[in-house]
Amino acid sequence: MKIVHVAIRFPPAKGGGEQHVYNLAKQQVKMGHEVHVITTDLTKEIPREFDRNLPSKDVLSGIKVMRMKAYPTFFPVWGYGSIFFGLRRALDGIKPDIVHTHSYGYFHSDKLARLKKKSKWKLVMTSHGFTPGRGVFRRVKNLYTKLIGKRTVKKLDGAIALSEKDRKVFKELGARNTFVIPNGLNLAMFENLPSGDVFRETYGIKGRMILSVGRLEKIKGYNLLIGAFSNIIKDFPDTILAIVGEDWGELASLKKLVEELNLDGKVIFTGNIPYEKIPEVYAAADIFVLSSLSEGLPTALLEAMACGIPIIGTDVGGVSESLGNCGILVKPDSAEILEALKKLFKDEDLRRRLSKCEKERIHRFDWRIIAKEALEVYEELLAKPKKENMGR
Repeated sequence: MKIVHVAIRFPPAKGGGEQHVYNLAKQQVKMGHEVHVITTDLTKEIPREFDRNLPSKDVLSGIKVMRMKAYPTFFPVWGYGSIFFGLRRALDGIKPDIVHTHSYGYFHSDKLARLKKKSKWKLVMTSHGFTPGRGVFRRVKNLYTKLIGKRTVKKLDGAIALSEKDRKVFKELGARNTFVIPNGLNLAMFENLPSGDVFRETYGIKGRMILSVGRLEKIKGYNLLIGAFSNIIKDFPDTILAIVGEDWGELASLKKLVEELNLDGKVIFTGNIPYEKIPEVYAAADIFVLSSLSEGLPTALLEAMACGIPIIGTDVGGVSESLGNCGILVKPDSAEILEALKKLFKDEDLRRRLSKCEKERIHRFDWRIIAKEALEVYEELLAKPKKENMGR
């Protein structure tokens, strides 16, 4: 089978979505398929950063990568903040069986929906979450959905959601064939955890450590976590909060909040850490907190599960479906995060039981399983007449 993945960003750009496309494509290569990725030189969306030195054509783990020049638009954020050209020409040259686009609400996904009318390939989309937007962007996104988004989704041959919640959204948008395939994880990377002493010594951490991992942007809800942390240290003063991730425009605001709450020296912002070093970070943690306001299925959650760290997660996107009964679910609310932290800190047996549960549950998210399920979707769609309106 000849497969093309299309995504606005791809490694060396960092992020869960980028890793998703890379690992899915890599496994499909191992399964004997010809796999291409069409992407851009955009490495960061907020603030926008490009790397014009990246090669236009490359081969990465057997994946044939075509990287196009991205151009900024007048939109400061979201899927039309940067656009690129040449999709039709690239696909005409490859002649794929399946085109798998990544992310709803992005320029390239809408463009592909228009191109497929006169093409022989089948079009599949993975949602990667449905972020509602905030303020004026909520109104813009609602208008986009009405004028463009629904039309794109109705033209898809297959819609892959990371969770049942996202599958419901796809159906509301008019998707014909819907499937649920969660995010995946390279489990081998977390099987034999290194010592967490290196991370702790680097940042002078001696007591309890609460960890959160993800890019620093408003949607991650770090202000809620910091608010809860400012109260937990009243009962557990030896606790440190470590937030690991690159700045996507929120660092200055979070540092100001830390200063206002007199938490200097108690909250650590590490910035980006090379992915191969991430197991050392998790190995140093006592509790992991996901405080997001909206998510698809965050890779960081799966990483924490693989490491057996007791987890507190906000009940958004696919978090509850992935975590199951192996963690504590809360609303995106400082008070609820605080109560969950107190519960875990005081109950060693609960921490032990959650850790065991996570390590057993995480095997469902092996990338080999996820890639096999994606291929089964492709095969099912290719076997159908082009306009057949069925789904599962």
